[in-house]
Amino acid sequence: MSVQYLGIDVGGTNVKMGIVDAQGGKISNFYSHDTISWRESGHFVERFGDAIALQLLSFKNITKVGIGLPGMINRERTAPIEITAIPELNGVPLVEQLTQRFPQVTFLLENDANAAALGEFYFAAEEIEENYIFITLGTGVGGAAILNRRIFTGGNGNAMEPGHIPSRNGRVLERNIGKKELLELAQERRGEYTGQT
Repeated sequence: MSVQYLGIDVGGTNVKMGIVDAQGGKISNFYSHDTISWRESGHFVERFGDAIALQLLSFKNITKVGIGLPGMINRERTAPIEITAIPELNGVPLVEQLTQRFPQVTFLLENDANAAALGEFYFAAEEIEENYIFITLGTGVGGAAILNRRIFTGGNGNAMEPGHIPSRNGRVLERNIGKKELLELAQERRGEYTGQT
């Protein structure tokens, strides 16, 4: 049996997790939960930990958990700095809190776009060049660069985060072109349109 990990994608809309086979990238025991209800509970980290506990209970051989977060993470990769979609996570020592609850497990935090870019690099059906740029568009906007087969993180650990670039209306880019914002813009423009259809 090959090595398995628990992979988690924390998004502004859903938190998704599954057991990932290290050899082929196959995902099993997939689980998804809406982010909003955990946020509204006022106990996001605790509910998140409960979902992790269920996965670890079913797969006792898991010793490493990778977590992709939609925003900026400290250089040490232990805590979120700015998660626009889930601001209550900002500054939370997430790795420390999860390690206290699950001392037998190693937790690895990474920006979600960086994690997705690595997943594509290692498990895509077609071979990918050793240098490439990866853009994500979902609830927010993310980006990653793979240079010489490694994630480019820049000096502060958060290079290639286009969603956090200042944009119009005093907001960062992902608050102008994320999924929700594009729908709002379309409705606004539709209301302004006076021509014939």
